[in-house]
Amino acid sequence: MVIDMNNIQQRFDLCIVGGGLVGSALAIACNQLGLKTALVEQKTLAVLQPNNPLDMRHIALSHGSKIIFNNLDIWSALAPYTNAIEKIHVSDQGAWGFTRLSAAEQDMPALGYVIPYHDLQSVLSQRLQDCEHVTYFTDTSLLTSGLINDTWQLTLENNEQLAISAKLMIAADGIHSNLRTANNIEMLEKDYQQTAIVTTLAVSHPKTDIAYERFTQEGPIALLPAGDNLTALVWTVDTERAQAYLQASDSDFLQMIQQAFGYRVGKFTQVGKRQSFPLKLLVAQEQIKNRLLFLGSSVHNLHPIAAQGFNLALRDIAGLYDILKDNIDDIGSEHVLSSYLSKRKQDQKRTVRFTDGLVLLFSNRFLPLVKLRNSLMLLLDIYKPGKAWLGKYGAGRLGKLPSLSRGTEL
Repeated sequence: MVIDMNNIQQRFDLCIVGGGLVGSALAIACNQLGLKTALVEQKTLAVLQPNNPLDMRHIALSHGSKIIFNNLDIWSALAPYTNAIEKIHVSDQGAWGFTRLSAAEQDMPALGYVIPYHDLQSVLSQRLQDCEHVTYFTDTSLLTSGLINDTWQLTLENNEQLAISAKLMIAADGIHSNLRTANNIEMLEKDYQQTAIVTTLAVSHPKTDIAYERFTQEGPIALLPAGDNLTALVWTVDTERAQAYLQASDSDFLQMIQQAFGYRVGKFTQVGKRQSFPLKLLVAQEQIKNRLLFLGSSVHNLHPIAAQGFNLALRDIAGLYDILKDNIDDIGSEHVLSSYLSKRKQDQKRTVRFTDGLVLLFSNRFLPLVKLRNSLMLLLDIYKPGKAWLGKYGAGRLGKLPSLSRGTEL
Protein backbone atom coordinates (compact mmCIF):
# COMPACT_ATOMS: atom_id res chain seq x y z
CA MET A 1 0.00 0.00 0.00
CA VAL A 2 1.36 3.40 -0.97
CA ILE A 3 0.51 6.35 1.27
CA ASP A 4 1.33 9.93 0.44
CA MET A 5 3.56 11.03 3.33
CA ASN A 6 2.63 14.63 2.65
CA ASN A 7 -0.99 13.77 3.44
CA ILE A 8 -0.33 12.59 7.02
CA GLN A 9 -2.62 14.76 9.14
CA GLN A 10 -1.52 13.72 12.66
CA ARG A 11 1.70 12.11 13.88
CA PHE A 12 1.74 10.03 17.07
CA ASP A 13 4.28 8.12 19.09
CA LEU A 14 1.94 5.15 19.30
CA CYS A 15 -1.53 4.06 18.24
CA ILE A 16 -3.63 1.79 20.47
CA VAL A 17 -6.38 -0.07 18.61
CA GLY A 18 -9.17 -0.91 21.07
CA GLY A 19 -10.52 1.48 23.68
CA GLY A 20 -11.88 -1.03 26.20
CA LEU A 21 -10.49 -1.51 29.70
CA VAL A 22 -7.03 -2.61 28.56
CA GLY A 23 -6.60 -0.01 25.83
CA SER A 24 -7.89 2.79 28.06
CA ALA A 25 -5.60 1.88 30.97
CA LEU A 26 -2.62 1.67 28.63
CA ALA A 27 -3.40 5.07 27.07
CA ILE A 28 -3.52 6.66 30.55
CA ALA A 29 -0.15 5.08 31.39
CA CYS A 30 1.37 6.36 28.12
CA ASN A 31 0.01 9.82 28.81
CA GLN A 32 1.89 9.78 32.11
CA LEU A 33 5.07 9.16 30.10
CA GLY A 34 4.32 12.12 27.85
CA LEU A 35 3.87 9.92 24.78
CA LYS A 36 1.60 11.32 22.09
CA THR A 37 -1.01 8.56 21.85
CA ALA A 38 -3.88 7.78 19.49
CA LEU A 39 -6.60 5.56 21.00
CA VAL A 40 -8.93 4.11 18.37
CA GLU A 41 -12.25 2.56 19.41
CA GLN A 42 -15.04 1.34 17.12
CA LYS A 43 -17.80 1.97 19.66
CA THR A 44 -19.15 5.16 21.18
CA LEU A 45 -17.50 6.79 24.19
CA ALA A 46 -20.70 6.70 26.28
CA VAL A 47 -20.92 3.99 28.95
CA LEU A 48 -24.52 3.27 29.83
CA GLN A 49 -25.39 2.41 33.42
CA PRO A 50 -27.98 -0.35 33.88
CA ASN A 51 -31.25 0.87 35.38
CA ASN A 52 -31.42 -2.18 37.63
CA PRO A 53 -28.42 -2.82 39.96
CA LEU A 54 -29.11 -6.53 39.54
CA ASP A 55 -28.20 -6.21 35.85
CA MET A 56 -24.67 -4.97 36.52
CA ARG A 57 -21.68 -7.05 35.42
CA HIS A 58 -18.76 -7.03 37.84
CA ILE A 59 -15.03 -7.45 37.55
CA ALA A 60 -12.53 -8.48 40.24
CA LEU A 61 -9.36 -6.44 40.72
CA SER A 62 -6.38 -7.81 42.61
CA HIS A 63 -4.49 -5.89 45.29
CA GLY A 64 -1.68 -5.48 42.76
CA SER A 65 -4.10 -3.94 40.27
CA LYS A 66 -5.16 -1.44 42.91
CA ILE A 67 -1.52 -0.37 43.30
CA ILE A 68 -1.16 0.06 39.53
CA PHE A 69 -4.33 2.17 39.35
CA ASN A 70 -3.17 4.17 42.35
CA ASN A 71 0.13 4.96 40.62
CA LEU A 72 -1.80 6.05 37.55
CA ASP A 73 -3.79 8.43 39.80
CA ILE A 74 -7.04 6.58 39.08
CA TRP A 75 -7.77 4.63 42.26
CA SER A 76 -9.26 7.56 44.17
CA ALA A 77 -11.92 7.83 41.45
CA LEU A 78 -12.53 4.06 41.38
CA ALA A 79 -12.60 3.44 45.13
CA PRO A 80 -16.18 4.69 45.78
CA TYR A 81 -17.51 2.05 43.39
CA THR A 82 -15.55 -0.88 44.81
CA ASN A 83 -16.27 -3.52 47.44
CA ALA A 84 -13.27 -5.00 49.21
CA ILE A 85 -12.64 -8.74 49.46
CA GLU A 86 -11.09 -9.25 52.89
CA LYS A 87 -11.63 -13.01 53.09
CA ILE A 88 -11.99 -15.89 50.63
CA HIS A 89 -13.71 -19.15 51.54
CA VAL A 90 -13.15 -22.16 49.27
CA SER A 91 -15.17 -25.36 49.74
CA ASP A 92 -16.40 -28.50 47.99
CA GLN A 93 -20.10 -29.39 48.04
CA GLY A 94 -20.77 -32.57 50.01
CA ALA A 95 -17.09 -33.02 50.91
CA TRP A 96 -14.76 -32.20 53.78
CA GLY A 97 -12.16 -29.99 52.14
CA PHE A 98 -12.02 -26.22 52.60
CA THR A 99 -9.52 -23.36 52.59
CA ARG A 100 -9.76 -19.88 54.07
CA LEU A 101 -7.66 -16.90 53.06
CA SER A 102 -7.67 -13.50 54.72
CA ALA A 103 -6.16 -10.11 53.97
CA ALA A 104 -4.92 -9.86 57.56
CA GLU A 105 -2.84 -13.04 57.12
CA GLN A 106 -1.36 -11.62 53.91
CA ASP A 107 -0.64 -8.21 55.46
CA MET A 108 -2.79 -6.54 52.80
CA PRO A 109 -5.65 -4.05 53.21
CA ALA A 110 -7.76 -6.38 51.04
CA LEU A 111 -7.21 -9.47 48.90
CA GLY A 112 -9.03 -7.80 46.03
CA TYR A 113 -11.85 -5.51 45.02
CA VAL A 114 -15.09 -5.95 43.08
CA ILE A 115 -16.34 -3.16 40.83
CA PRO A 116 -19.18 -2.91 38.31
CA TYR A 117 -17.76 -3.13 34.80
CA HIS A 118 -19.55 0.01 33.61
CA ASP A 119 -18.19 2.06 36.54
CA LEU A 120 -14.63 0.98 35.79
CA GLN A 121 -14.98 1.79 32.09
CA SER A 122 -16.73 5.08 32.85
CA VAL A 123 -13.95 6.25 35.20
CA LEU A 124 -11.26 5.31 32.68
CA SER A 125 -13.14 7.05 29.85
CA GLN A 126 -13.56 10.18 31.94
CA ARG A 127 -9.88 10.20 32.89
CA LEU A 128 -8.95 9.96 29.21
CA GLN A 129 -10.68 13.28 28.63
CA ASP A 130 -8.11 14.88 30.93
CA CYS A 131 -5.08 13.26 29.24
CA GLU A 132 -3.33 16.03 27.32
CA HIS A 133 -1.22 13.62 25.26
CA VAL A 134 -4.06 11.25 24.25
CA THR A 135 -6.36 11.72 21.26
CA TYR A 136 -9.39 9.44 21.68
CA PHE A 137 -11.00 8.47 18.36
CA THR A 138 -14.42 6.93 19.13
CA ASP A 139 -16.90 5.46 16.63
CA THR A 140 -13.80 5.03 14.51
CA SER A 141 -12.47 2.07 12.53
CA LEU A 142 -8.94 1.27 11.45
CA LEU A 143 -9.42 1.13 7.68
CA THR A 144 -5.87 0.50 6.41
CA SER A 145 -2.42 0.09 7.91
CA GLY A 146 1.05 -0.20 6.47
CA LEU A 147 4.60 -0.06 7.85
CA ILE A 148 6.85 2.30 5.88
CA ASN A 149 10.37 3.22 7.00
CA ASP A 150 9.75 1.97 10.58
CA THR A 151 6.57 4.03 10.91
CA TRP A 152 2.97 2.86 10.78
CA GLN A 153 0.86 4.75 8.26
CA LEU A 154 -2.79 4.32 9.25
CA THR A 155 -6.11 5.37 7.77
CA LEU A 156 -8.95 5.88 10.25
CA GLU A 157 -12.58 6.14 9.24
CA ASN A 158 -15.47 7.82 11.02
CA ASN A 159 -17.69 10.14 9.03
CA GLU A 160 -14.58 10.85 6.99
CA GLN A 161 -11.11 9.40 6.55
CA LEU A 162 -8.07 10.57 8.48
CA ALA A 163 -4.43 9.61 7.89
CA ILE A 164 -2.19 9.28 10.94
CA SER A 165 1.27 7.85 11.66
CA ALA A 166 2.78 6.10 14.69
CA LYS A 167 6.10 4.55 15.67
CA LEU A 168 4.36 1.68 17.48
CA MET A 169 0.95 0.06 17.13
CA ILE A 170 -0.62 -1.87 20.00
CA ALA A 171 -3.53 -4.24 19.43
CA ALA A 172 -5.91 -4.23 22.39
CA ASP A 173 -8.91 -5.13 20.24
CA GLY A 174 -10.17 -8.11 22.19
CA ILE A 175 -10.68 -11.82 21.84
CA HIS A 176 -11.80 -11.52 18.20
CA SER A 177 -8.87 -9.26 17.29
CA ASN A 178 -8.96 -8.14 13.66
CA LEU A 179 -5.30 -7.15 13.86
CA ARG A 180 -4.37 -10.62 15.07
CA THR A 181 -6.21 -12.16 12.12
CA ALA A 182 -4.73 -9.67 9.65
CA ASN A 183 -1.22 -10.55 10.85
CA ASN A 184 -1.81 -14.33 10.66
CA ILE A 185 -1.12 -14.94 14.34
CA GLU A 186 -1.77 -18.59 15.20
CA MET A 187 -3.71 -19.35 18.37
CA LEU A 188 -3.41 -22.20 20.83
CA GLU A 189 -7.03 -23.06 21.63
CA LYS A 190 -8.47 -25.33 24.30
CA ASP A 191 -12.24 -25.62 24.54
CA TYR A 192 -13.24 -26.37 28.13
CA GLN A 193 -16.76 -27.37 27.01
CA GLN A 194 -17.98 -25.05 29.75
CA THR A 195 -20.10 -21.91 29.89
CA ALA A 196 -19.93 -19.16 32.49
CA ILE A 197 -23.33 -17.92 33.65
CA VAL A 198 -22.89 -14.40 35.01
CA THR A 199 -25.43 -12.36 36.95
CA THR A 200 -26.06 -10.51 40.21
CA LEU A 201 -28.07 -11.88 43.11
CA ALA A 202 -29.82 -10.27 46.06
CA VAL A 203 -29.25 -12.15 49.31
CA SER A 204 -30.90 -12.02 52.71
CA HIS A 205 -27.73 -12.12 54.87
CA PRO A 206 -24.80 -10.77 52.84
CA LYS A 207 -21.25 -11.23 54.07
CA THR A 208 -20.09 -7.96 52.61
CA ASP A 209 -16.34 -8.65 52.68
CA ILE A 210 -16.19 -12.38 51.86
CA ALA A 211 -15.79 -14.02 48.44
CA TYR A 212 -16.82 -17.66 48.05
CA GLU A 213 -15.61 -20.34 45.66
CA ARG A 214 -17.70 -23.50 45.97
CA PHE A 215 -17.22 -26.57 43.82
CA THR A 216 -20.52 -28.29 43.11
CA GLN A 217 -21.85 -31.18 41.04
CA GLU A 218 -23.16 -28.60 38.57
CA GLY A 219 -19.83 -26.74 38.39
CA PRO A 220 -17.77 -24.16 40.33
CA ILE A 221 -19.72 -21.25 41.86
CA ALA A 222 -18.00 -17.94 42.62
CA LEU A 223 -19.81 -15.31 44.71
CA LEU A 224 -18.21 -11.89 45.05
CA PRO A 225 -19.31 -9.08 47.41
CA ALA A 226 -21.09 -6.40 45.38
CA GLY A 227 -22.34 -4.04 48.10
CA ASP A 228 -25.50 -3.73 50.20
CA ASN A 229 -27.42 -6.99 49.81
CA LEU A 230 -25.90 -7.88 46.42
CA THR A 231 -23.45 -10.56 45.36
CA ALA A 232 -21.96 -11.12 41.91
CA LEU A 233 -22.30 -14.67 40.61
CA VAL A 234 -20.11 -16.58 38.16
CA TRP A 235 -21.40 -20.14 37.75
CA THR A 236 -19.37 -22.42 35.49
CA VAL A 237 -21.48 -25.23 34.04
CA ASP A 238 -21.14 -27.80 31.29
CA THR A 239 -22.07 -26.16 28.01
CA GLU A 240 -24.61 -28.85 27.16
CA ARG A 241 -26.55 -27.94 30.32
CA ALA A 242 -26.15 -24.18 30.17
CA GLN A 243 -29.38 -23.45 28.29
CA ALA A 244 -31.44 -25.11 31.00
CA TYR A 245 -30.04 -22.62 33.57
CA LEU A 246 -30.40 -19.66 31.22
CA GLN A 247 -33.96 -20.43 30.21
CA ALA A 248 -35.22 -21.29 33.69
CA SER A 249 -37.58 -18.85 35.36
CA ASP A 250 -36.08 -16.54 37.98
CA SER A 251 -37.65 -18.51 40.81
CA ASP A 252 -36.43 -21.83 39.42
CA PHE A 253 -32.92 -20.45 38.87
CA LEU A 254 -32.79 -19.10 42.43
CA GLN A 255 -33.82 -22.52 43.71
CA MET A 256 -31.11 -24.19 41.61
CA ILE A 257 -28.36 -21.91 42.86
CA GLN A 258 -29.60 -22.19 46.45
CA GLN A 259 -29.52 -25.96 46.31
CA ALA A 260 -26.02 -25.96 44.81
CA PHE A 261 -24.46 -23.30 47.08
CA GLY A 262 -26.34 -23.63 50.35
CA TYR A 263 -27.18 -20.88 52.86
CA ARG A 264 -23.83 -19.33 53.83
CA VAL A 265 -25.10 -15.92 52.66
CA GLY A 266 -28.70 -16.62 53.58
CA LYS A 267 -31.44 -16.95 50.99
CA PHE A 268 -31.11 -15.81 47.39
CA THR A 269 -34.11 -13.55 46.89
CA GLN A 270 -33.68 -11.93 43.45
CA VAL A 271 -31.66 -12.46 40.29
CA GLY A 272 -30.69 -10.02 37.55
CA LYS A 273 -30.31 -10.53 33.84
CA ARG A 274 -28.34 -13.69 33.12
CA GLN A 275 -25.51 -13.58 30.61
CA SER A 276 -23.39 -16.45 29.33
CA PHE A 277 -19.89 -16.78 27.93
CA PRO A 278 -18.34 -19.89 26.36
CA LEU A 279 -15.06 -20.72 28.08
CA LYS A 280 -11.94 -21.36 26.05
CA LEU A 281 -8.25 -20.98 26.70
CA LEU A 282 -6.76 -18.92 23.87
CA VAL A 283 -3.05 -18.10 23.74
CA ALA A 284 -1.48 -16.29 20.80
CA GLN A 285 1.67 -18.00 19.55
CA GLU A 286 3.18 -14.59 18.83
CA GLN A 287 2.58 -11.34 20.67
CA ILE A 288 5.13 -9.08 19.00
CA LYS A 289 5.71 -8.36 15.34
CA ASN A 290 7.59 -5.55 13.62
CA ARG A 291 6.56 -2.46 15.65
CA LEU A 292 3.33 -4.24 16.64
CA LEU A 293 2.41 -5.55 20.11
CA PHE A 294 -0.67 -7.50 21.22
CA LEU A 295 -2.16 -6.99 24.70
CA GLY A 296 -5.11 -8.21 26.76
CA SER A 297 -7.52 -10.82 25.46
CA SER A 298 -6.14 -10.40 21.95
CA VAL A 299 -3.18 -12.47 23.20
CA HIS A 300 -4.49 -14.28 26.34
CA ASN A 301 -8.07 -15.36 27.04
CA LEU A 302 -8.25 -17.26 30.34
CA HIS A 303 -10.84 -19.22 32.27
CA PRO A 304 -12.43 -16.99 34.97
CA ILE A 305 -11.78 -19.49 37.79
CA ALA A 306 -8.85 -17.43 39.16
CA ALA A 307 -10.06 -14.00 37.95
CA GLN A 308 -6.67 -13.36 36.35
CA GLY A 309 -7.49 -12.16 32.82
CA PHE A 310 -7.73 -8.39 33.26
CA ASN A 311 -5.29 -8.40 36.17
CA LEU A 312 -2.67 -10.12 33.99
CA ALA A 313 -3.24 -7.47 31.31
CA LEU A 314 -2.65 -4.71 33.87
CA ARG A 315 0.61 -6.37 34.92
CA ASP A 316 1.62 -6.47 31.25
CA ILE A 317 0.87 -2.74 31.01
CA ALA A 318 2.99 -2.09 34.11
CA GLY A 319 5.86 -4.06 32.56
CA LEU A 320 5.54 -2.23 29.25
CA TYR A 321 5.48 1.13 31.06
CA ASP A 322 9.02 0.69 32.37
CA ILE A 323 10.35 -0.47 28.99
CA LEU A 324 8.83 2.53 27.22
CA LYS A 325 10.04 4.90 29.94
CA ASP A 326 13.62 3.74 29.38
CA ASN A 327 13.38 3.88 25.56
CA ILE A 328 11.39 7.03 24.82
CA ASP A 329 13.45 7.85 21.73
CA ASP A 330 12.33 4.74 19.80
CA ILE A 331 9.48 3.00 21.56
CA GLY A 332 8.71 0.59 18.72
CA SER A 333 12.16 -0.86 18.09
CA GLU A 334 12.85 -4.59 18.09
CA HIS A 335 14.95 -4.14 21.23
CA VAL A 336 12.04 -2.55 23.09
CA LEU A 337 9.48 -5.19 22.16
CA SER A 338 11.89 -8.09 22.79
CA SER A 339 12.81 -6.65 26.18
CA TYR A 340 9.12 -6.36 27.10
CA LEU A 341 8.44 -9.97 26.13
CA SER A 342 11.47 -11.34 27.99
CA LYS A 343 10.38 -9.59 31.19
CA ARG A 344 6.73 -10.60 30.96
CA LYS A 345 6.75 -14.16 29.58
CA GLN A 346 7.41 -15.88 32.95
CA ASP A 347 4.38 -14.31 34.64
CA GLN A 348 2.25 -14.92 31.55
CA LYS A 349 3.18 -18.60 31.28
CA ARG A 350 2.79 -19.15 35.03
CA THR A 351 -0.67 -17.56 35.00
CA VAL A 352 -1.83 -19.62 32.01
CA ARG A 353 -0.57 -22.88 33.59
CA PHE A 354 -2.01 -22.06 37.01
CA THR A 355 -5.45 -21.15 35.67
CA ASP A 356 -5.62 -24.15 33.35
CA GLY A 357 -4.49 -26.45 36.17
CA LEU A 358 -7.24 -25.15 38.47
CA VAL A 359 -9.83 -25.94 35.80
CA LEU A 360 -8.56 -29.51 35.55
CA LEU A 361 -8.48 -29.97 39.32
CA PHE A 362 -11.70 -28.22 40.33
CA SER A 363 -14.05 -28.76 37.38
CA ASN A 364 -13.60 -32.51 37.39
CA ARG A 365 -15.89 -34.95 39.20
CA PHE A 366 -13.50 -37.92 38.86
CA LEU A 367 -13.45 -39.35 42.40
CA PRO A 368 -9.65 -39.56 42.86
CA LEU A 369 -9.34 -35.89 41.80
CA VAL A 370 -12.16 -34.93 44.18
CA LYS A 371 -10.27 -36.59 47.05
CA LEU A 372 -7.01 -34.96 45.96
CA ARG A 373 -8.42 -31.45 45.83
CA ASN A 374 -10.09 -31.81 49.22
CA SER A 375 -6.80 -32.99 50.73
CA LEU A 376 -4.97 -30.09 49.08
CA MET A 377 -7.52 -27.57 50.38
CA LEU A 378 -7.20 -28.83 53.94
CA LEU A 379 -3.40 -28.86 53.70
CA LEU A 380 -3.40 -25.30 52.34
CA ASP A 381 -5.69 -24.12 55.13
CA ILE A 382 -3.10 -25.03 57.76
CA TYR A 383 0.12 -24.46 55.75
CA LYS A 384 0.97 -20.77 56.10
CA PRO A 385 3.83 -20.67 53.53
CA GLY A 386 1.43 -22.08 50.93
CA LYS A 387 -1.15 -19.45 51.79
CA ALA A 388 1.49 -16.75 51.58
CA TRP A 389 2.52 -17.87 48.08
CA LEU A 390 -1.08 -18.10 46.92
CA GLY A 391 -1.86 -14.67 48.36
CA LYS A 392 1.10 -13.10 46.59
CA TYR A 393 0.21 -14.85 43.37
CA GLY A 394 -3.42 -13.76 43.44
CA ALA A 395 -2.37 -10.20 44.23
CA GLY A 396 0.13 -10.10 41.37
CA ARG A 397 3.05 -9.63 43.79
CA LEU A 398 5.40 -12.46 42.72
CA GLY A 399 8.79 -11.84 41.18
CA LYS A 400 10.50 -8.55 40.41
CA LEU A 401 7.84 -5.86 40.27
CA PRO A 402 7.75 -3.01 37.75
CA SER A 403 7.54 0.54 39.07
CA LEU A 404 3.78 0.88 38.61
CA SER A 405 3.33 -2.17 40.84
CA ARG A 406 5.68 -1.04 43.60
CA GLY A 407 4.07 2.16 44.73
CA THR A 408 7.20 4.14 43.98
CA GLU A 409 7.21 7.81 43.09
CA LEU A 410 7.08 7.94 39.33
